[in-house]
Amino acid sequence: MSDELDDDGLCAAAVEAHDHDRWLAALFAPDARRPGLMALYAFNLEVARVRETVREPMLGEIRLQWWRETLEACAQGRPREQPVARALARHVSDEAAWPLLQAIVDARSADLDAGPPPDLAAYAAGTSGNLAQAAAILLGRGDSDTMKAARAAGTAHALVGLVRAAPFLAAHGRPWIEAGQVAALLDQAAGHLAAARATGVARPALAAVLPATIAGLYLQRLRRAGGDTDPLVSPLRKQLTLLWHAAIGRF
Repeated sequence: MSDELDDDGLCAAAVEAHDHDRWLAALFAPDARRPGLMALYAFNLEVARVRETVREPMLGEIRLQWWRETLEACAQGRPREQPVARALARHVSDEAAWPLLQAIVDARSADLDAGPPPDLAAYAAGTSGNLAQAAAILLGRGDSDTMKAARAAGTAHALVGLVRAAPFLAAHGRPWIEAGQVAALLDQAAGHLAAARATGVARPALAAVLPATIAGLYLQRLRRAGGDTDPLVSPLRKQLTLLWHAAIGRF
């Protein structure tokens, strides 16, 4: 039992430190499901950080392949001795989630390329869209409407995140987003967010899409600022927004 608690604690701590918006949203999941969400989000951090932890693309591909094989082992109930892998194997019981996690790894291969992905919206869907769908499945809602809404919400979340991260990416040799693209990307994000909200999700799956409500706050401020800066949204504003949407059962 202590090993399980240690794995879950490590996953939660990593998400709180490095993906705080999803950590906040996961707090609104049922207690029994929350460690599973933290495991999903910790896995996402692992593959998202591959590009920053290797010196050569080939080494990054080796690391991503390690995760592909690790996910296969987790799905078969024999995870490798790694905390996030053990947590995934313990909490992800619906086999429909595993192909989505594999697709996230595949989408992250684009991080290793010299240039930007040819289609940033497809990249956003392949990463955050798939992650939101896996989260909804973990919360017990794999129906088609929920999957549609989760993918759109996750895509919107990622597109806003890409605009916010543009200075960081450029500073690290990845000028993915030109100034002329910003308005179009924000329009795409708004469209995906509107589509997700129009479809809606059942209350049990709400925590899977709540990160998109925070993305919506950033989206409004980015538009007002013309996309020129990463706007500040206070932790209190985020928490109050999440509380409100959780209370009304909509995002």
